Amino acid sequence: MEVINYENSTLALDSIYNVLSWYDRVSLHTYMQGKTLVTQKATKLLKFVKKTEWYSPKMRYNQNNMLEYYDAKTENWLLASQYIKNHPRLTTQIQEYLNH
Repeated sequence: MEVINYENSTLALDSIYNVLSWYDRVSLHTYMQGKTLVTQKATKLLKFVKKTEWYSPKMRYNQNNMLEYYDAKTENWLLASQYIKNHPRLTTQIQEYLNH
C-alpha cells in the first residue's frame, strides 16, 4: 500500500492546473515545515486531494523546461497541459470544489 503525501500531491496537482497563487503555494510549503498558516485556497485544494485521494503521476521537466507527465495508458511522456484534456471529469471536479 502506497502512502499518499497529500501536501506534495496538492503541489503536484497545482503544477498541472495552476490554480494556486505563489502565496498559496508558499503557505502550503510552510505548513509542511510544521507551521500552521495555510491560505483558504490552498486549504481547499488540499482537502480536495485528501477527499479524492488523488496522487500525482510521474512528472519531469523536458529539455525545453516544459512539465511532462507519464501516461501509463500510452506509455509516453505527455505535456502537463494534456493531462487536463485527458482528465475532463477531474478538471470539472476541481473547478466545482474550488468555487463552492
